[in-house]
Amino acid sequence: MKTTMLTIKRNYLQLLVLSFISLIGLSSCSNDSDEETISEEDLNVALITSEDDALATEEFSSITEFVLDEASYINTANKYTQKSENLPACVTVTYTGESNTLLIDFGTEGCEGNDGLTRKGIIKVVFSKELRTPGAHAKISLENYMVEGFAITGSKSITNVTETEGMESFNIAVSDASITGPNGRTRNWNSDYTLTRIEGAETVRPYDNIYETTGSASGIDRNGNSFTRTITVPLIKDRKIGCLRNYVSGEVTIENSAASSPFIIDFGDGTCDRRATVTYNGNTREIFLR
Repeated sequence: MKTTMLTIKRNYLQLLVLSFISLIGLSSCSNDSDEETISEEDLNVALITSEDDALATEEFSSITEFVLDEASYINTANKYTQKSENLPACVTVTYTGESNTLLIDFGTEGCEGNDGLTRKGIIKVVFSKELRTPGAHAKISLENYMVEGFAITGSKSITNVTETEGMESFNIAVSDASITGPNGRTRNWNSDYTLTRIEGAETVRPYDNIYETTGSASGIDRNGNSFTRTITVPLIKDRKIGCLRNYVSGEVTIENSAASSPFIIDFGDGTCDRRATVTYNGNTREIFLR
C-alpha cells in the first residue's frame, strides 16, 4: 500500500486504497449474484483520480488552516503576537504590518509538521485587512513549496463571507494548481469551497475548532483524465488531537471522464472512529481509516 501511495502519508488516501481493495473483493464474488461486476480498469481509474484529488484537497486544506491559525494571532494593532501551536518549531513566521504580509517559512532542508508531513518552501499571504473582518480577503502564493517530495504551485484566495456572529465563514478558491511528483508526473486542480467554523470561534486555539466544508473541485489526474469532485453532504472536520487528518462526517461524489460510474465516499455520522463507507456501482463496504 505504501508503494501505491508513493510517499503520501494521508489517512484519507489510505482510506481510498483500502476501499478499492475491498471493492475488488466484492466484485470477485459477484459472479454468484446479480450485482454488476466492477472492471479492473474502472477500479484503477477511480483509485488514481482519488489519490490525486486527495493529495490536492488535503494539502490545500492544510495551507488554509496554516493561514487561518496564524491570522488569529494578528491583533487589532496590526502586530503578529505569537506562532500558533499548529506549527512546529522548525517553521519561521514573519509578519510585516506595513504591507499586511505574512510569510510562513518551512525552510529549505525540510520541516516535519504536527501532521507528520515534511514540507519545504514558503507560504506567502497578503491581507486586505484583518481577516476576521467580514469582507476581508487574503491572497496566497507558494514559493518553492514542496510536501513529501511533491512540488506544489498555484494561487489561492480566502475571503471572509461571515453572516452569522460566532460562525466565521470563508470562501476559498484555488486556481491553476499544479502538483508534480518525484517521478515528474503532474496533476492539475481547481476548487471553490465555503469553509465555516461551527465551533471554536471563542478562542484563537486551533485544536478546538470544528469546520464544515461545502463546494466542489475539478482537475486533471496524472493520467490526463479530467474529473470533478462534489461535496453532496457537508464535510465536517474536528481538529482535536486524534482527528486532525480525517473528516468525521459528510459525503463526496467523484466522477471521472474515463470511468463508467461515479463513486461515493461517506465519512460517517460525526463520531471520531476512523470509519467510512465507499459505494461504487451499487457495492458498499465499510472500511477503517488507519
